[in-house]
Amino acid sequence: MRVQDYIHKISWTAGDKVLFVLYGFVALVQIHHMDPAQFGLYSILVGLQTWIFILSDGAALQGVIQFGADRDKRPGVNAVSFIAHSIIVLSLSLLTLLLSSPLSSLFGRSDFSKVAFLLPLYCALTIPRAFCIKILLRDTQMKQVFWVNFFWFASMTGITFWLLHTNAILDFDFMATISLSGMAVSSVVSLILSRKLLRFSLAEAPSLREFMHFGTIQIFIGAITNAIRQLDVIVLQILFRSGDLVGIYSAAKTLYRVFETGMDALFSLVYPSAIRLLPQGKNEEFRVLLTKAVSYLFMSYLLIVLVMESGGTHIIIHFLGGKYVNSVGQFNLLALAALFVPFYPLSAALLALNKNALLLRYVIVSSLAGLAVFALCKVFDMPSLFPLGVVCYNAILAILLIAQLSARLNISPIEYLRAAPDALRYVRRRFGSA
Repeated sequence: MRVQDYIHKISWTAGDKVLFVLYGFVALVQIHHMDPAQFGLYSILVGLQTWIFILSDGAALQGVIQFGADRDKRPGVNAVSFIAHSIIVLSLSLLTLLLSSPLSSLFGRSDFSKVAFLLPLYCALTIPRAFCIKILLRDTQMKQVFWVNFFWFASMTGITFWLLHTNAILDFDFMATISLSGMAVSSVVSLILSRKLLRFSLAEAPSLREFMHFGTIQIFIGAITNAIRQLDVIVLQILFRSGDLVGIYSAAKTLYRVFETGMDALFSLVYPSAIRLLPQGKNEEFRVLLTKAVSYLFMSYLLIVLVMESGGTHIIIHFLGGKYVNSVGQFNLLALAALFVPFYPLSAALLALNKNALLLRYVIVSSLAGLAVFALCKVFDMPSLFPLGVVCYNAILAILLIAQLSARLNISPIEYLRAAPDALRYVRRRFGSA
């Protein structure tokens, strides 16, 4: 596998993820102008919305890729996937609204009703975007994905700076307005760019039993995984019942999400390749693709973490102001978790080989370990160590995935470091030709 053969798709994927990084700077401006308690409440809204769509992705949207390889079956796959996707998203968001009162008591926040009221609308606006992006990813149309996200971030950036220009004080209501507006724009753009791929036919629908069997395991994987990845802010709120603490931790998570963005980009490239190559027995081609991709991401993250741990975090958090100073220690702990993030795309191989149940067991073990660390932080009243739960989860899952692929695909763990000699050889060739 030569990287040059994938350079077009990699370039658009890299550009897409650069958008996430650039908007991260806009997010820092937003956080700078927000009270930690207000930012904490907004983080709960985003966390719930993200968690709901990850569940729907596992139960319904992953089927678009898993069962959509045959072009003749795509109209039926699209129809079943979109219907299931919409039902899951709307049901969960409306259930949250109905349970607003008991959830407010559980979280210790009377203002949670604002989150519960806006969540169904936020989710409804996101449904087209999530579905269309999955369609585009199935066909690896990374250029179109880039433009969907470009208009999403551009619209939110424009509204943010317009509000700041009018001297508005950013609070939960303004941030919700920014997010809902950006999501509406992004969904419209996604429908326009994917319109030729949106073919539906219930007459050609796949076996519902097969589709739901795959989706049922996926939804459990998504639900349990994201008890750590997305619902950690809610766990923190329940355990310590402090809006300011959640806001400070969420500021650290905003920086940490840069690492998850790279992982998501890698997974979006690896998973379709796994679906295409592994069932055909092209294990060697996939092994080279996977190890090169993971190793380059790991080496990049290692360099970034070293910079941040050496004082880079202090520089960034200083911009947010003294009210977020405690985010420095929280992010430096989360940065340790980032070293294991590049290995999550190894799960794509298990999905492609229909080893969903095995992946589910790995996720359960890792999540229970992470939740145990969260609980210990409460027992010993040490909220500053809360990020160690994320570190524990990432580390255990990475070790289990590396061990499984070593046994199943004969991939030596040392191969995930191949970026270092590859980069050295490249430099030598360039230097020698100069």
